[in-house]
Amino acid sequence: GDAERGKKLHDNHCIRCHDTKMYQRELRVTQDWKNLRGTVNHWQSQLKLEWKEADIDDVAAYLNQQFYHFPVPALVCEGGDSCNASANQSSLRVD
Repeated sequence: GDAERGKKLHDNHCIRCHDTKMYQRELRVTQDWKNLRGTVNHWQSQLKLEWKEADIDDVAAYLNQQFYHFPVPALVCEGGDSCNASANQSSLRVD
């Protein structure tokens, strides 16, 4: 996923309900990449954002890069170690 784009989506949609302290709690619910991505998908669905798979991957990539540091499956991280390359940009606006 594209972590830079994911940050924009996150900052425009997720920060409304909580700040980044949530990701730094000692007793996190999220324990791996699959769960992180699933949590992003759950909340975008609850907010009726209608994000595409690439949007979910981008936000999960941002959160993972900044806070979680879980191993990411190669199919998601097509851009190498940085996970900043996105093979498929979404048509959704981030602003």
